[in-house]
Amino acid sequence: LPILEEVKANTILYISLSNLDNLIKGGRISHIKGSITKLLNIKVNLKLIEGKLDIDYKGRGNKSILKRHLEIMNEVKNKEVVSIGITHTGMTETLETIIKKLKETFPNATFNIDYASLAIAAHVGQEAFAIQYLTN
Repeated sequence: LPILEEVKANTILYISLSNLDNLIKGGRISHIKGSITKLLNIKVNLKLIEGKLDIDYKGRGNKSILKRHLEIMNEVKNKEVVSIGITHTGMTETLETIIKKLKETFPNATFNIDYASLAIAAHVGQEAFAIQYLTN
């Protein structure tokens, strides 16, 4: 249990949602909010804080998500990153660019890249991904 608590304390998790359709269908977001975000091409970045997902960033288009992840890398690079886990519901050009930049920024970290489970994919939809940093 103490080891798990240490890992939890040293883990930083971000989730990027490109498409909110599944959250609308699941009733987690109203149809009106969903329609507005779709019309304006709003992308959402979430951060896990004390066991709760909170909105970290909202922006228009994939470039805004890329920009935010580059900012996160600059914030995290001051820490000793041991491992980076990436879970996705489908590889995109944006995610490929982020992975390339992560590998350049954290060359000594181990990387685990995998598909999200079907249950997670059903909730977050296509083109969603999560990046988890484990620091020392």
